[in-house]
Amino acid sequence: MNSVLQVLGILIILGIYVSGVIYFRKQRAWLTYYLFAAFGLVLILVLGLQLTGLEKYLEYGQMTLVRYLSQPFGIGIAALSPTTIQVNDAVGWVVLTMGIESSALIEGSILIALVSFYPAYSMSKKVRFLLIGLFVTFVANIIRIFIIVSMTHFMGRDTIFISHAIVGRLFFFLCIIILFWYIFTRPTIEEVSEIIRGENIV
Repeated sequence: MNSVLQVLGILIILGIYVSGVIYFRKQRAWLTYYLFAAFGLVLILVLGLQLTGLEKYLEYGQMTLVRYLSQPFGIGIAALSPTTIQVNDAVGWVVLTMGIESSALIEGSILIALVSFYPAYSMSKKVRFLLIGLFVTFVANIIRIFIIVSMTHFMGRDTIFISHAIVGRLFFFLCIIILFWYIFTRPTIEEVSEIIRGENIV
């Protein structure tokens, strides 16, 4: 019964979303259309990946890569579950669990949504930016997790909060800011500059 209600709820949400996207596009309310379409797609992607369990595969893949990345540095890591690892420090073992916040699922979904509905880009440019953006986001998140693991191993469990909430997070968001500058801000500035130069010539 719960699964039936869940599917029904998903279909209703999808129906509202698609109807809203079509309506705002027909009304040519471009800002509302872009915000509604992008924000709605983020919710659908995040909830969809969580409900289908695909989020766990993403987390497992990242944890596996971090384990392989840690081996050359002599960092002992043991897998307790697809999303939980043990990291050794000077005292013993520390358990680290990956959740949605650390999986880059939200950031990846935001990127997909913003690029997919960005009106200034052709389809080929959208595909190129999506491939580059998702790859950079994925790699940046792997490095963020590795920073947390490394600081825990070499500096002790007392650094978990600093490594996770400050160092790792600052590194990751700096990468995202640079990525968004490359994908959105810089091309927009260049396009506006070309328009201004063209108007000046005329």
